[in-house]
Amino acid sequence: MKKIIFAFMALGLSLYANNSGKFKIDELVILPHPGKVLKFHAKEVGVTKDDMMRIRKEIKAVYAPKFQGKIREAFTIEQKVKRMVSKGKTPSELKDDLDKIAKLKREAIDYRIQALNKFREILGEEKWLKIVKYKMKPSESHKPCKR
Repeated sequence: MKKIIFAFMALGLSLYANNSGKFKIDELVILPHPGKVLKFHAKEVGVTKDDMMRIRKEIKAVYAPKFQGKIREAFTIEQKVKRMVSKGKTPSELKDDLDKIAKLKREAIDYRIQALNKFREILGEEKWLKIVKYKMKPSESHKPCKR
């Protein structure tokens, strides 16, 4: 049952958010992006050059490629599902593809969570709390469209 729910969430997000056919990251769960806070407030937070080097080495170089790989793979299947839905396919006919999308996005979100935990570990509690003070927000690209 959870797989089906995840699949429909993934399908709904992709159909709602991406009608242009361009690649767009649609996460299963929208999580904060502390890198965006650091981009504008690194000095206020007290992030050192060593911290930034560790973030690049231990987070960006490790988690980003894994996360993006899963999302890209899901995106390809999402495009296929969009075409099939427009041709009148039913959820039962799309079950395997929807399950694959859900599985890939679930794996991708695991990488994002691991990256956030590693981020917190690198910075330490004091700097992490300062980042939280800046009210980490999900990426601007994840905001729903106004109708």
